Amino acid sequence: MNLWVRLGTVLAILFIGPVTAWACFCADSGPPCEMAWKADVVFAGTVLSITEPPVPTVTGGSSIGRQLQSAPPQPTPFRKRTVRVQVAEALKGIAPGQAEIEIVTGLGGGDCGYNFQAGTAYVIYGYRTPEGIDVGICSRTRPLADAAEDLAYLRAVPTLPDTGVIYVIAGPPFRPPLSGVRTTINGEGSQTAASTVV
Repeated sequence: MNLWVRLGTVLAILFIGPVTAWACFCADSGPPCEMAWKADVVFAGTVLSITEPPVPTVTGGSSIGRQLQSAPPQPTPFRKRTVRVQVAEALKGIAPGQAEIEIVTGLGGGDCGYNFQAGTAYVIYGYRTPEGIDVGICSRTRPLADAAEDLAYLRAVPTLPDTGVIYVIAGPPFRPPLSGVRTTINGEGSQTAASTVV
């Protein structure tokens, strides 16, 4: 009985105070024809080096325990690794002759960081941020060996016609589609309107 009382006391001490936790949640990244237009930068390349971020230090001469007890909880910015990549093929958003590029990614886990490996080739989808070109697991970034579909689409884009087909299905989910619903599409100085047909 005393053992259970002591365990309960220890557990109460462990869980007192604010606890902050993060998790990474990603929707399906979608096919190359979708993600290529969402990403700011797409290229193929081999990772040359990975630089870990500096470990934060405790300042002020107090112990970590005293700091945690006296200071209110503060948001903690995610630390980023810097990854230097040798560009093999510029597919979108970088100059064709650029030889190397630096990208940033989180450490993994709750910050959605991508686990790059030095010496491995990837197709990388990145987004421009104040920290640099950010890459994470929620994009279509993947080893080059698994990116045949991506490369086939991205290499074909320059040869595609300037036209396309857009399908619109109007109506509530799990009901027959509606006919005669007026749809307007705006883009790059032009507007097109049509009505749905069943």
